[in-house]
Amino acid sequence: MYTPDLVSGLAAQIYGDIGSPTSSSVQYISGWLTQQQSLGKLNIKLSTTFWNSGGSIVDTFWDDEAAIYSMVYKTEFYEQKSLAVLTGADLGNISWTNMKEGDTSITKEGFTAVSKAYLALQQQSQTQLRLAIQDYKRKFSVIQGTDAEQSYSWPAP
Repeated sequence: MYTPDLVSGLAAQIYGDIGSPTSSSVQYISGWLTQQQSLGKLNIKLSTTFWNSGGSIVDTFWDDEAAIYSMVYKTEFYEQKSLAVLTGADLGNISWTNMKEGDTSITKEGFTAVSKAYLALQQQSQTQLRLAIQDYKRKFSVIQGTDAEQSYSWPAP
């Protein structure tokens, strides 16, 4: 069982990993981690049965699952940030991209450049997630042997 303290510890780690943005908080991430919908996404990816019970993640949820779950959050976070930037919801109103006064020049990135940066982070996170899921499934898969007699269908008399 991943207790509320462990969940908020994981949320704090994720918050630090994504750069401690002002648009998010440890409490928000902790709430996202314990939502049944979010746990369902993890369950689908790992073929598991985690659920929320009183702020705890119930079932055999260990470090492997926590690492993959944090990658799921980061992938979704970067995708949402990319879309928010493109719609203008995250950067405010950028009316200039280059400003010069005398010898001083200030350049502010446009919507598309910032969105592309978030998209690149999302793609990198998605690739890491895919590899981590493959490793997880290899680690926890059970190889089942078949008996030759079971796989051969005898002809009917």
